Amino acid sequence: VEWPAPARIELLHKGAGAEAVVIYHPSRDAGFADALSLALAAGLADGGLTVRRMTAGTPLPTDLPANALLVVVANTYWFQPDWPTGHLLGKARWPQRPVLGVIAGAGATGAAGATLREALAATGANVLD
Repeated sequence: VEWPAPARIELLHKGAGAEAVVIYHPSRDAGFADALSLALAAGLADGGLTVRRMTAGTPLPTDLPANALLVVVANTYWFQPDWPTGHLLGKARWPQRPVLGVIAGAGATGAAGATLREALAATGANVLD
């Protein structure tokens, strides 16, 4: 949970309109974030969006339109979002960009979800409910 994953970005679907980027930290043990990020990406693709998926340590693509949706999928460890996602959000500045935060984990994820929402808001993003 402490180590960043290798930088990786992949185009999952080329749509005709809006764009979305699903940011996740691969789970070493459980696979929650991996499966959830793929499911979210599939749903966005079904809606006609162009969808890219990237690991939390990867810089955002420079060709993203300002209104591109970011979806941040974080694993829960010790009632907090995983460290690589936390480090990403601590440096990110996404003023007014629409962002959706999703917590992956088993058990009590409420505290981690609240922390993720606060970290997303601190980027300046428009955090979606």
